[in-house]
Amino acid sequence: MKRTPSKNLDKKEEPDDLIKRFINFWNKEYGNGWDKIVNTYFEARDKCHTWTDEELKDYFYNVIWPKLLNHRICNDPQYDYTEDQLLYWYDDYYSQWYEWSNLKDCKIYNPKRLDIYPYRNYRTPWNTGSGSSGLPLHQILARIEEMINNDNVFVPWGKQIVASHICHTKQCLVCAIKETKHLNTHRNYCITFTLINGYLFWTCQHEPKCRDFGPSAFY
Repeated sequence: MKRTPSKNLDKKEEPDDLIKRFINFWNKEYGNGWDKIVNTYFEARDKCHTWTDEELKDYFYNVIWPKLLNHRICNDPQYDYTEDQLLYWYDDYYSQWYEWSNLKDCKIYNPKRLDIYPYRNYRTPWNTGSGSSGLPLHQILARIEEMINNDNVFVPWGKQIVASHICHTKQCLVCAIKETKHLNTHRNYCITFTLINGYLFWTCQHEPKCRDFGPSAFY
């Protein structure tokens, strides 16, 4: 006995794009789904935290500096400096890293949850188990730029596209770019800065360049 397919397998379904679902829902409710998303994003960004110089100094000393020391490269014995000798140029390293990383321009949504993507929850009609769904704020700037470059036409990303943070701080609302999951994984292993023969180099090979070490760079 022939089985009748439960659905039309030839029909191409639209990717399950959460932003598109919000747009469709708010278009029905208010008639301005995209505007509501953009306004929500900028309202959140206005309340964001920006790193202070003191916080960046602490971050460099506690996070960046140990990684540079443990993974420095020496191609010539005459440049095999000790840690005490490298400290002589510490201020120069910090100044160069500060300029290259540009972390001072990051907009941090929640400084206490840096490794979790920022979502703003809204009541929605679709079934999520909790009666609400989260608007992924970290994606919005990349979506806005894409809309501008695409004559204001919204393009669903699909399941293989993500928002990658070039600063590798998930709570940042200005450093996310559109990338494939494969490129995102590769970026997460990026050793962005390296001490080579005592000189600091921006060794990231990605475009746009990473601004900090990837979270999986040393594992």
